[in-house]
Amino acid sequence: MRYSLSLRNRSNQPRENFQLKHVFASVKTLPRIARLVWVSSPHLTFWSAVLCLGRGITPAVSATITQLLFDSVLLGIRQESIAPLWLPVCLQLAVNLFDRTCMRVGFILQQLLQDRVAEHVQESVLRKANTLDMAQFENAEYYDTLRHAIEEAGYRPATMITQSFDLVRTFITLCSMLFLISHLAWWLVAVALVIPIPSFIASSRYGWKDYLLARRQSPEKRMQSYHTQLLTVDQYIKEIKLFNLGDFFLERFIRNAEKLYDENKRMLIPRATTGLFWALLTISANSVIYLYIALQAVLRHITFGQLSKYVTASNTAGQSFQSVLDGFTDTYENSLFINQLFEFLEYEPEIVSPPQPAPLRVPTEGQGLQIELRNVSFTYPGKEQPALNRVSFTLHAGETGALVGRNGAGKTTLVKLLSRLYDPDEGEILIGGRNIKEYDLVELREHIGVIFQDFVRYQMTAHDNIGIGRVEQIENRDLVTAAARKSGADS
Repeated sequence: MRYSLSLRNRSNQPRENFQLKHVFASVKTLPRIARLVWVSSPHLTFWSAVLCLGRGITPAVSATITQLLFDSVLLGIRQESIAPLWLPVCLQLAVNLFDRTCMRVGFILQQLLQDRVAEHVQESVLRKANTLDMAQFENAEYYDTLRHAIEEAGYRPATMITQSFDLVRTFITLCSMLFLISHLAWWLVAVALVIPIPSFIASSRYGWKDYLLARRQSPEKRMQSYHTQLLTVDQYIKEIKLFNLGDFFLERFIRNAEKLYDENKRMLIPRATTGLFWALLTISANSVIYLYIALQAVLRHITFGQLSKYVTASNTAGQSFQSVLDGFTDTYENSLFINQLFEFLEYEPEIVSPPQPAPLRVPTEGQGLQIELRNVSFTYPGKEQPALNRVSFTLHAGETGALVGRNGAGKTTLVKLLSRLYDPDEGEILIGGRNIKEYDLVELREHIGVIFQDFVRYQMTAHDNIGIGRVEQIENRDLVTAAARKSGADS
């Protein structure tokens, strides 16, 4: 069995050429994102959506009430009375209270929902990582995907939720404002929809470039993290100081940081300049719309109150449509990273327990079980030279054996195969007369005691470091103390 570690197929590879259709195609990820959010907390998701809907229609209602207020002011001037003002003022007060309440309650719900989703995503990533094979952890492509998934899980869900709800709310506002504008002139609707499109295309293109840059920078960022560990983690410090390596690694860290800074700068400045150009063009076009609406008021085709309503609706519609397009861009950028998360969660281990594992019966007298290797060969993924080549031997129950050989001879590899961290490419390994693939994976490893040369010192107490060898007994202090005494760790 040879491990196949091309973890992504061609369809999952990032496209180097930006195409606008991919931005709208990214909306297809929204149902999957929605399911992810819903599973994290159905109640919080439902009430957040309800409040989002309420806030979406508030601007249109407020604009209509503003029209009523202005017309009531003119009526009050003619009648020399404040009576016409009470209704629009009270309505506006109610709308403002409703909007502010929805905003505050919605903020609380979204914060709680963000925490729930982030927790759910991080748990999913860690659960998936806990099931995968050692070969996948030693593959650079897989490791980059894992690192991205872990880093993005910390903040991307929060950003994703906020932007998704904002997109829905803004879309509702846009539709309601366009409905108001259409009563004045249909072409105003067309202009309001066309103006932000060039800016949207430019923003989407740069969003794609940002994603490609993040992918290209992944190895450098991983190296930055490694240099930071070398200079700050206790297990490296003795060699760093002994061999005066601090300045050497610090200089590498600085050089790499400068490279990343220059790359980000080259991306940031053109994006900001392009955005400013299209923003100025949008402002100019909006001024033409305002002029037309003002002329309609001068010609007495609309009332003073309607002038206020249409100006407000036109301005809000333009901003809302720009926000909707920006929301598509944000969704596109989110989908690029979220797709990586979903891609990671779809990884499956090759080394698994059989559907109906054989029982692993160890004699109670402590003699153990026979271990036999039959023509076992194994080559590490990405290597040409076999670590083991047609190895055969038998270690009978109760016997004690020692493997002696130079570094790289395959001693550790053999232990990894016995504990099924890897499976052989050829041949088979038998314990108790059965192929070890027939046993339950967890049960097999529970019956094998392994201490690697580079064993882990967990950042925990000495008691826990010993007890972690059998976690189900970690609270049994007598058993842990006895283990420490037998191993000499108590001295």
